[in-house]
Amino acid sequence: MAVLCGIAGWVDKSLIDSKLFYPLSVKTSGDRLRFYATQFPLVEVDSSYYGIPKPENAEAWAAQTPPDFTFDVKSFSLFTNHPTKPMSLPPDIREQLPPNLRDKNIYLEQMPDELLDET
Repeated sequence: MAVLCGIAGWVDKSLIDSKLFYPLSVKTSGDRLRFYATQFPLVEVDSSYYGIPKPENAEAWAAQTPPDFTFDVKSFSLFTNHPTKPMSLPPDIREQLPPNLRDKNIYLEQMPDELLDET
């Protein structure tokens, strides 16, 4: 069994601010991911906890890394039974929420069954 090592994110503020990891010429998120993938075989996608990534973003990440690169995608907060802001739900799901769930944090057990399947 292979053990992969990486860190939580390629745009971590402390990593960027240290100016010790990324070459100074590496400025954009995409450039950082491309460089990161030359140093580690895996990265944790922490942002997915706060909102489900858009497919085009995930596709862009995959396009900027080698075929064998691994993304460890953190579970969306709703699926870990943590409080979830309705604004972090996909717009089509959010619009279908009952009015009493639109203005406060929600939990998995509060989600209507028909919306869970879509989420």
